Amino acid sequence: MASRLELQPRAPWTIRNLVATQGLAHVLPTLPIGYWQRRVAARAFALDLMPVIPRESQHVRLVRLSGMPPLWLLASTVMTWGLVPWVWRADARTERAEARAAVARVRGVTRTPTCAVVFVASASERTRLRHMSHLRATGSAATVSAVGFITLDEIVDVLAEAAANLPATGCAPALADTLRRLRTMDEGPEGVR
Repeated sequence: MASRLELQPRAPWTIRNLVATQGLAHVLPTLPIGYWQRRVAARAFALDLMPVIPRESQHVRLVRLSGMPPLWLLASTVMTWGLVPWVWRADARTERAEARAAVARVRGVTRTPTCAVVFVASASERTRLRHMSHLRATGSAATVSAVGFITLDEIVDVLAEAAANLPATGCAPALADTLRRLRTMDEGPEGVR
């Protein structure tokens, strides 16, 4: 049985990553699916190829998986996106093992032909560069899933672009609220991860 201390975030950067992941998970289903999938994929997977994604509007279901870390799933009939806050600070081997376990949790509940796992990390490139080559799916898993990182700054960019491009839609209030919260999060030295 895990202690309560193990489940509670202790560092400010961990809280920022959790808040950013939760905010992103709650606002994306309000946006047109083709709009946000391409923009998030471009940042999270850089030059990696993404599966063909229908651009027409689809219903996206949001599900939160409990556990540590909490995971948010955005599922359509075609693809499932797992949003995972980066909450680990340990040696590289331990961090990668924890991240692989989070990827396995997403894959384990995915009911769609393809899935993507996006880790939300603070603004530093260090975490992405240190772990990306070790977390990429290989073999048969690579044909059905992609693993990437998106930073807090990139999330703000995606949402600010959406606010500018979709001002008169029903998603405007959710976008404005999430953008306000993310922009006011204090990014101190502990946030550089």
